[in-house]
Amino acid sequence: MFHAYEWAGKSSNVTFTIPKGATGAILTKSSRTAAGSPLTITGDQLTVPIRPFEILALRVDYLHDSKPEQAKRDGDVVGVKEGELHTK
Repeated sequence: MFHAYEWAGKSSNVTFTIPKGATGAILTKSSRTAAGSPLTITGDQLTVPIRPFEILALRVDYLHDSKPEQAKRDGDVVGVKEGELHTK
């Protein structure tokens, strides 16, 4: 979840740089339920409009891979780099 607040009183576009591997993104209500259509992710960025004094809530989704968790339990972790788990 990302949150942003427009404090200058001007409409604008906000560009978020997100961790790689996102499978989807959508603006949400404060209750985290979807509040619009899926957003387009380009590489590791997405841009959304923001209105004056608006608070944005943005949910970014990722696939869950059970292998890293299994590796953690087995003690075979050899390194972590930028959110990636490297195992033997």
